[in-house]
Amino acid sequence: MGTTILSSGKIIDGLGNRPFVGHVLIKGDLIGAVLKENETLPPADTIINTSDCAIAPGFIDMHSHADWVLPSANHPQLLKCLLEQGITTIVAGNCGISPAPVNHDRLHSLQWHNVVSVCLDDPLNYTWRSIGEFLDKIEQLHPVVNVAQLVGHGAIRNSVASTPQGPMNSNELQTCLTELSCAFNQGACGLSFGLGYSPGMYSPFEEVEAF
Repeated sequence: MGTTILSSGKIIDGLGNRPFVGHVLIKGDLIGAVLKENETLPPADTIINTSDCAIAPGFIDMHSHADWVLPSANHPQLLKCLLEQGITTIVAGNCGISPAPVNHDRLHSLQWHNVVSVCLDDPLNYTWRSIGEFLDKIEQLHPVVNVAQLVGHGAIRNSVASTPQGPMNSNELQTCLTELSCAFNQGACGLSFGLGYSPGMYSPFEEVEAF
């Protein structure tokens, strides 16, 4: 893939150090070296003068719902605004709302599914059920951002519970907790709650504590 040098830019390394002028050597798709301004530049296939620019690691959007867009084939166009802001990683699945797990028999009753369908040009095609299947789908589409996927309490509850409001029975709660454990094993990096939204706002404390 060749080598590239970003020369004479203001480097903000993300480690809390003061910015400094220097050069960044890129080998293929990896950073090969970070050099101070007075260090000798190694040979490179391409040198880009960044003297009017800042060079920094990609930013992390800690509260994103872009996971609802990522399954779309045209997500690179829809999410290019993130890259233009320097965002290269998103933490998705916030507010207890994640695209998986999902019970296909209950899609028509999910309020957030209806909202998402309005926002997208094409209806969201749920070719997955579990978090693992969802992440496999995203990987196949080569997402333009890195994704740290949370699993939503609300998504799990809606896929299992017979009622969206009030306590679940003990069997339903245990099924939810098993589903949560499976989601972690399949790649979810955490659990999110949306206690200001349905169904989280109707969940008793004991349920939240169990999750």
